[in-house]
Amino acid sequence: MIQSYHIDQICDLAVIRAWSLEYRGDAYTVLLKIIDDLKRRPVKKSYANVVPVTQSSGTGKSKTVDRIATERILFPLCLRENLGKNYFGTLQRILPLEKINAIFFLAYPPTDVAVYDHLLGAPSTKMENECKAYIGSFLCSLFTSAHQLAERFWQGSSMTSYGCMAKTFYDFFSDISQRNDFYYGVITNVQSTDVWKSFETLHDSLKKRCSDWPAESCPLLISIDEVHTLYTHRPQDIGSDYTLYSRMKSVFSKGVSQNLAVICLDTANHVSKLAPSKSVAASFRERDDELFLPVPFTELPFDAYILADPLTPGQANLETVGSLEFTAKFGRPW
Repeated sequence: MIQSYHIDQICDLAVIRAWSLEYRGDAYTVLLKIIDDLKRRPVKKSYANVVPVTQSSGTGKSKTVDRIATERILFPLCLRENLGKNYFGTLQRILPLEKINAIFFLAYPPTDVAVYDHLLGAPSTKMENECKAYIGSFLCSLFTSAHQLAERFWQGSSMTSYGCMAKTFYDFFSDISQRNDFYYGVITNVQSTDVWKSFETLHDSLKKRCSDWPAESCPLLISIDEVHTLYTHRPQDIGSDYTLYSRMKSVFSKGVSQNLAVICLDTANHVSKLAPSKSVAASFRERDDELFLPVPFTELPFDAYILADPLTPGQANLETVGSLEFTAKFGRPW
């Protein structure tokens, strides 16, 4: 009988990440090209550097972005609801079955509870200025805290490569304890200052210490997983045409000229809310015929359920590839 274990009974998240690296495809390169193409557009042609990513559950959205974080400086956020300790999510084989004889079901990525609670405490979206100021203060604290973290990583005047910078941040956020402490600090130190000045301070500090700062690609990214938390109306938002998600995009629209892009991930339940067309967009500026709105990115690996039983030559034939058992290995594509 196959047993299930909680993660603290077997190993830490770093082991899972190291193991899963072998199974991620190259969808991340296509997503990165979309991000870089968006960033290269004329500022006056873009509403905000926000790229929506959507597909069905288990199709590799989070793993694709995780792969990006190994090459680009990325600050990951996950706003999944608190599902409790007994939640069983995407199938993850933690260590070789011959060593542990266990398959572990893990909610991935880990929820950033402090950020989840803080953002849901924002003023009603009916109060435009107050709500956007609240979100802006959070982002300001995020950039300030990231700058302080970078100062700790690279002290003095020594230079380092961009790839090394990206890996340092990636390794830091791979540690659940460090990630939790970082975001708790972000929430604790929220203050009302200029969000884009704080971003420029972070950007310029990193660029100054980098020996090969990228000129053609977007160097700094934020990912927001399970973003439906932000576009679901809270009780205080009932009657408003806006959600926390649309208010947040409005905040990001003010930084469209900055070297920053935001990746928003969610399942394909409400595409019109994740990536609204101009006809249904909440913001008047989003409906501007002259502005470009990125379409949802859906070309994902579909490999989440094939890990325990990978394909091998001669295994399948024309008859078996049409079976439910075969297609289910590739997740539930939209």
